[in-house]
Amino acid sequence: MIRRRPLIYMQTAESTFEHLKSIDFATNEAMRNTTDSAVNIGNTWTIMIWMKTTGTVFTTDRTLFIINPSDASARNEIQYRHDGSILNDPFVVNLADSAGTSFKSYSYDSLIVGDIWEQIVLTWNGTTLLLYRNGTFITPTSLGIDDPGTMTNTNRRISVGANFGGEFWAGRIHSIAFW
Repeated sequence: MIRRRPLIYMQTAESTFEHLKSIDFATNEAMRNTTDSAVNIGNTWTIMIWMKTTGTVFTTDRTLFIINPSDASARNEIQYRHDGSILNDPFVVNLADSAGTSFKSYSYDSLIVGDIWEQIVLTWNGTTLLLYRNGTFITPTSLGIDDPGTMTNTNRRISVGANFGGEFWAGRIHSIAFW
């Protein structure tokens, strides 16, 4: 018998990570590979990340992570960023196809309040994009773009803590995983 563990975190008393190490992103810090690598994330995937933003007032765009090839911007892109420059500080998930055309752009207003650990799980099955916060499904506040699309390129570069041109994250990141 094979026992499988759930992908979605269920809230427990121990979710502070105080006994573990996390990466603290300050000014202009990011982790990234700058050349395409076979990350094998195609048209179905799940991404899980624990994050804790610094502060509770946000005034600029901050990219938590982005995955895309280096040959052209926004091709087969998966981007999760915080738009602190507009009302309700939405987090935005953007997906782009192999031609570089965005086909999903979902906004989640007031998703993260700041200075507390949150687990975010994004899952894409080739048709449906879902977001979970601390094990609870979250309905997008707005669907900027909600078209069908396919991601075919599995060779990509990854940046955690910023996009490739700036938008640096401010906060802590712990336990990022891809399926």
